[in-house]
Amino acid sequence: MDQALNTRGAFKQVRIGALLTLSLLAVGGVNGVYQHRAFRELADSDLRLADLRGVILHLDEVLTMSARMSAATGDESWEARYRASEPELDAAIKELIRIGGAGKVMQFAQESAAANIALVEMETRAFQLKYIRPPGPYTP
Repeated sequence: MDQALNTRGAFKQVRIGALLTLSLLAVGGVNGVYQHRAFRELADSDLRLADLRGVILHLDEVLTMSARMSAATGDESWEARYRASEPELDAAIKELIRIGGAGKVMQFAQESAAANIALVEMETRAFQLKYIRPPGPYTP
């Protein structure tokens, strides 16, 4: 009889141990899923930030060179290219500000936005001045 009680007690301990093990595995699995999702969101966000940085640098160059070429040649197609790219740059900067968070990314976004506003104003003024001088290439 003593042996039967010991056997039942041993089975009970094994069942409790198995139940605790399964519970810990379940909690660990759920935690792992949440950690994976959080990491994935962070990775996607970082990739998008890097992509936006490249887009902003590219479009900034497109605007600058379009304004320069328009001033140098008097060709209307350069101003059209500028005007087509301007809203794209503005949208990219706004998205960067929206998802940028804090720190250096936000600082870059705010500096880019401020510089873009000043540059667009200056280049718009250059386009207006273009109509004052005679058409064709600039000759000093």
